[in-house]
Amino acid sequence: SNSPFILSSSVRRISSSSSSRNRLQQQSGSSSRAPFWLLSTALGATIVSSSSSSTLENNNGDSTNTWNNSSIALKTAVAHCSPAVNDSTTPTTSRRRNGDDHEKASTTTTTHFPEELLHHDHYNGITLHLDQLNNSSDNNSNDSIPESLLDPATFEAQLKAALAEWKAQGKKGIWIHCPVEHAALVPIATRLGFDFHMVHNKQTLVLSQWLPTDTTNKLPLGPTHQVGVGCIVLCPWDKTRMLVVQEKTGPAARWKLWKMPTGLSDPGEDLHRAAERELHEETGLTANCDGILVFRQAHSSRSGTRASSDLFFVCQMTLQLPEGFVVPTSSTTNNGENDETNDTTSSQQLFQACPDEIAAIRWMPVREYCDQERWQTSPVYQQLNRVIWQAAQQQQQQQSSQSPDEVDTPNSQQQQHWRIHHETLPLGLGISKTATNTIYYPRQSNL
Repeated sequence: SNSPFILSSSVRRISSSSSSRNRLQQQSGSSSRAPFWLLSTALGATIVSSSSSSTLENNNGDSTNTWNNSSIALKTAVAHCSPAVNDSTTPTTSRRRNGDDHEKASTTTTTHFPEELLHHDHYNGITLHLDQLNNSSDNNSNDSIPESLLDPATFEAQLKAALAEWKAQGKKGIWIHCPVEHAALVPIATRLGFDFHMVHNKQTLVLSQWLPTDTTNKLPLGPTHQVGVGCIVLCPWDKTRMLVVQEKTGPAARWKLWKMPTGLSDPGEDLHRAAERELHEETGLTANCDGILVFRQAHSSRSGTRASSDLFFVCQMTLQLPEGFVVPTSSTTNNGENDETNDTTSSQQLFQACPDEIAAIRWMPVREYCDQERWQTSPVYQQLNRVIWQAAQQQQQQQSSQSPDEVDTPNSQQQQHWRIHHETLPLGLGISKTATNTIYYPRQSNL
């Protein structure tokens, strides 16, 4: 038979609700019925579903007499087991899966895969969850799912038939979640028109196919962006300096560049949480994110790499000093700049460099940071550093204010309206003559 395992969901639907069956029998006036074993006896070796049509095409397109005969046998057995069961096509129902409190989209039951493996979404699509096979979390959830589904020939026949049925029903996006242990089924899916979409949790490959032929594919793209964060931490007792690190590996290490602590956000992580986490991981410091100073956007165009985009957000942080920390007294050098050597010992008590990533940590004058030679080759980073310099200047003005009223009262510049401005600039850095980034930064507006 082309459908060696599809009886399971039919049997479950017939037998699992004894109370509903008894109620239907009472309404019909019938108090006796054949024992349930008659159902399997009538079917013999061929297993079919009562909700299927009386014919099924095999791989060569020929209808099988076995299917037709078994369908008649099944209907006869069902009539004996439960006279009130309607043997017409299963009606559209609203399903709830695995105890979900949220009602799923209306569906038409398919006869080619157990319903336990299918999720019907609100966009008229279906997901086939092969990752639910052999799920040991519920000992009763997969009793009706046969191991024969994992046979490549069986799986290919069932998937081909299901796709034809779903297309006839007007279904649109079809998804398959295939775990590593069932990877042998992936080539079958790709032969039948599925594309790789993404990898979920490093263990499950997600494939997709758009069934309609009269409309363009409207399925969302797989992951296309990575989101990075940078942390601007001004020294609490000297706002003319900022926290910088030197990395052990990567381009910045090769250039011997002092840079702000940076990193990538994790899935499901907000930007401010990512900035706070990355700062702590790289330096051991605890800080709160006050807001976003500036962000930029870049797009990968190198041959051999996947199309992707990069968003990088520079966050202004407020350092939380540990209880009992003694703030060092600052002094000035001969040229009038604050002398950072006086607080080196105190600062080293704060810093805990990540041994795998960070080679050195220090407080660096903001102007020195912005004037590093490498930055001067990049219009993107020159603009980004101007925003950092302006933020530092504002903090310095507040720190030097003698009267609390002056800090709380906006000056004429602070009363201006600000908007996020975007500008596409050459990347520079000696990497590419044509590469550009789009940078977003606050700018005074005439509004």
